[in-house]
Amino acid sequence: MRKVLQSLVASGNTLLHGSPKQFDEAFPSLADDELAVCATPCAEIAITMALMKACIGRGGYTASLSKSKCNLEIRVCEKLLSALLHKKVVGYVHVMDAAHFSKKSPFEFRAYESLYVQKSIKVTNEDLPFVPVAGQLIYKIPVNRNVTAMVN
Repeated sequence: MRKVLQSLVASGNTLLHGSPKQFDEAFPSLADDELAVCATPCAEIAITMALMKACIGRGGYTASLSKSKCNLEIRVCEKLLSALLHKKVVGYVHVMDAAHFSKKSPFEFRAYESLYVQKSIKVTNEDLPFVPVAGQLIYKIPVNRNVTAMVN
């Protein structure tokens, strides 16, 4: 599913929003003390967010750019790790028009109004890109494919 999602954002005209539920319209929710719809040009992030939220809702993970700036690392708590590894998890990645978003970081874009979804794609934990490290699940998401150049 990653390749399908990557091809959808390759033009720079769309962004992806991961959610545990399928819907036709995305409404702003609380993100860092502001109401926004968050999206990303990175399929791996959208898949990861959809499935993490499907397991335990918000929280239970942290995200940071690694020192080498080659990977975005998402570290998850033990409860989430167990759920992702041992049960079937389903989420949805929603494709949205990038024109409505402003860039917060190379990986995160925000819109401050409700938006209609162009397409919804079902994802499962089989679609996750992860590396288990010392009892933790760390998603190593490459900083690649012009992510910093997409959507100004």
